[in-house]
Amino acid sequence: MSNAKVSIVIPVYNAEKYIERCIDSIIGQSYAEWEIIAVNDGSTDSSLARLNRYAYDKRIIVIDIPNGGVVNARNVALKSASGSYLTFVDADDYLPSDAILRMMEKMDGQDVDLVIGGYTLHWERDNRFKDVNNKKDFCTADDCLDYCIRYGETFLPVKMYRMDLFRRSVNIPHDIIFMEDTIGVMQYLCCCRKVAAVDGSIYVYFKNNGSASMTIRPKTVASMLGVAEFLMKYVEADTCGSRQVLIGKSGDLLLTVMGHLDLIPEHTDRFRKLLAHYSELSLSQSGIRDKILKLYLSSPSWSLAWLGCLIRLTRIKSTVKKLLWRMIH
Repeated sequence: MSNAKVSIVIPVYNAEKYIERCIDSIIGQSYAEWEIIAVNDGSTDSSLARLNRYAYDKRIIVIDIPNGGVVNARNVALKSASGSYLTFVDADDYLPSDAILRMMEKMDGQDVDLVIGGYTLHWERDNRFKDVNNKKDFCTADDCLDYCIRYGETFLPVKMYRMDLFRRSVNIPHDIIFMEDTIGVMQYLCCCRKVAAVDGSIYVYFKNNGSASMTIRPKTVASMLGVAEFLMKYVEADTCGSRQVLIGKSGDLLLTVMGHLDLIPEHTDRFRKLLAHYSELSLSQSGIRDKILKLYLSSPSWSLAWLGCLIRLTRIKSTVKKLLWRMIH
């Protein structure tokens, strides 16, 4: 295995409680050839001051910019990155001490374009941990894309990339504020040859007490519409495999947008056009989701009524699952 440098990008926004743990977990890595590019994205707390405490270490680059969102912060970091390989860490998360080494053993030793690993969930509330490991190993990028989309593993972290390929292939639109990682992972995988999986956890997601479920805002709904449009363009261009999985994900997003279309009335015509296009792409789809979506084109009020029933049924199922989980655990 070579001693190639790994660039570790950390977007930072109001992470004063966690950023030192994050950086310390990288300083303590068993693999020594790394650099950190930490971008303070207009934090209003003491995050920048805490980052500057690491100025003594020449491997740690701190960049301070006005708030522009995570996509912009990552792009700024990439301009300063000098590594041959790339990985991402969120400021409130951290890495096991051998994470970079194990990813490099796969990346360098097996000559692959992407390494994906398992991760650990760490809840602050009760200091509980849960490991989430890969279900399978991968040979092709299409297999990996199918897995990532199907199981929601489309995070830019928990993966290692080739820097040159990432720079050539990934270009996430700045107006996407929801599921931006999904777009980045898709763009990269569509340019990959081989993918390898690391056994066990290479990343710790920290679920802090301040975490809340995502608030549905107009910008979020508009962003969902943009992601659905992006996915359908990939299906239409036949750029990569996993056609049915991508169509299904587009349908899920359009169904969510339909339920919140009142927040973005200016996008109604755009939604109807995308829905008509989705109907053409999903001719073989016959589930309840697709029936509700296609009904909207002829009878929006009936479609929304059926959607309300579906949401209530889903909530009931979710409540039952939670009760069963508590009984078992």
